[in-house]
Amino acid sequence: MASNEQILPSPTLNLLVSLGLTWTKSQKTAYLETIRTITLPRLNVIQASAVENRVINEPYLHRDDFLTETPAAKLSWDAYWEETYLRKPTARALRQNVIRCHPHQWKYIIQPNESVIIRDEHTNKIVLIVLRDLVPHQSLASAMEDVCVELATKCPFERQDDPGTLVHFAYTCGSRQNFQIQLATPKRGPNMGPNYELQSKAQGVAGLLWNMLRCRLPDEIIDDFNDTVHRHHLPRMDMMKAPDTSFAFEIGSRNVRFPTGTGADFELPPPSGLISYNYARYTHNEVNANNWVIGYTTHAPDDHTKGGNFYLAQYGVLLLPASNTAWSWQPTDHHGTTLFEMTDIGENDSIGCSERRLDGQYNVGLLFEISKALPTARFNTSWLPEMPRTPSPSRLKLQTNPKAVKARRAKPKTVYARVSNEMCKKT
Repeated sequence: MASNEQILPSPTLNLLVSLGLTWTKSQKTAYLETIRTITLPRLNVIQASAVENRVINEPYLHRDDFLTETPAAKLSWDAYWEETYLRKPTARALRQNVIRCHPHQWKYIIQPNESVIIRDEHTNKIVLIVLRDLVPHQSLASAMEDVCVELATKCPFERQDDPGTLVHFAYTCGSRQNFQIQLATPKRGPNMGPNYELQSKAQGVAGLLWNMLRCRLPDEIIDDFNDTVHRHHLPRMDMMKAPDTSFAFEIGSRNVRFPTGTGADFELPPPSGLISYNYARYTHNEVNANNWVIGYTTHAPDDHTKGGNFYLAQYGVLLLPASNTAWSWQPTDHHGTTLFEMTDIGENDSIGCSERRLDGQYNVGLLFEISKALPTARFNTSWLPEMPRTPSPSRLKLQTNPKAVKARRAKPKTVYARVSNEMCKKT
């Protein structure tokens, strides 16, 4: 840490109280009891390609389709993708279909001013939690938004064939050529190494957000992240500043330092984060190293009727957006984000996208998740203490079963054909 950061003031008690960083477990329990709880049945999600009739009565029952909420959004994306090649062709080669959905087809629509806990009707387990007005100070929420937008413009973006931008910050798995835990690097600029000033801002935003979430979200969600970090010996979001384990952020006119570590009241966030900017994805699910994803919307459009809204397909829930909102769900449940009404500006903007919302609004936020590749990359990371490779139970069983070894060696390898640019068009 730089010398000027070492003398930063610690937060005052009044500041901690105003941010809700002094909540006890009993206060958190009392807070969660005030939130409305709804139980919903789990729905079956099937492969879209298995459906012969494309007239969809229950849109959340089909995976791999993009959903739109207005006819204008469907028309604009169909026309745009008709003339746009996939940036990263795969063996599938074709884009997902765009399906129109209607409000009455959702089992439940979460309103912009509504905090809610969704539980499974059969197991009574939490499947989705939404907390509005998380950050109590508007000026602080705006400062956090500014950092998220800056990260979106300067960090490398993933999933380039999806609308909008999704970028990594803090620790990533690196490239295939250098597969180890390392700091995300900027996507443009003369210095392609880590931008430590920007990473420090990101750490401050993530650190504040994480510690506020610790005081509000159910323990099972927070413990899931912490247990995964401990089990796989992953670094927390220290931005390679060890032995210093503090984070700092400008609150008001003061740059405040929050100490973490043994005996401290604060905790560094999980190792990695994502910034989403007008990001949308078709109905899908995914497997991470941990069981939960936490999202925080710093800024949402004023008009949710134009699309760009998160949905949990597995339970038929549509989440209408609002600024300063935290929510959490399990990524193994099918979910997605509806397509927004868009216009093609013809060239990439500062975020790296040519698709812009027709109303000129934007949706930006931060996500916490632990990639399933991060524990594997941990073994290859030279700057962290060396870890012994322990075979998984399934691999140990395979190694001690001669028949399984023989069958595995005899299994033919899958060969994928090269995809031409013409095949990348939507057909």
